[in-house]
Amino acid sequence: MLFGRRDDWWLAARVTGPTHQFLGLRFAGAPSPRRGVAPDAAQAAEIAAGVARANQALGTAYAVADSEVDPRDDFEAGIYAWLAQTLVERAHAAGVASAPAPKLPEHLRAVYRSG
Repeated sequence: MLFGRRDDWWLAARVTGPTHQFLGLRFAGAPSPRRGVAPDAAQAAEIAAGVARANQALGTAYAVADSEVDPRDDFEAGIYAWLAQTLVERAHAAGVASAPAPKLPEHLRAVYRSG
C-alpha cells in the first residue's frame, strides 16, 4: 500500500503483482483537477460504503466532495471500500475536520432525489 497527498486529494495505491487499484478522495477545499477518472457505479458504491464504515467507527461525518480512479484498475470486490475507509481514517488521524456534505442548490435537489 502506498499513501500520499496531492493538493487537497488523499491518495491510495494498492499493487499486488499483476493487479492494481488507485483511489483519490477529496473531502473539502478548493476544487483540484482530477488526474484519474470518475469512478463507475460499482466503484462509487464501494467508496460510499467505505466512507460510511469509517464514519461509523470514528463517530465522524466525512463526506467525499470528489473521487478519482485509474481507468486501467482491476476491479476486486471490497478493495475500493477498504481503500476509502483507510483514507478517511488517515485524514482523521491527520486532523482533517469532518463536515456534512454541502447542501445542493434547490434546483439540483429534485434531480438527485428522482435518481
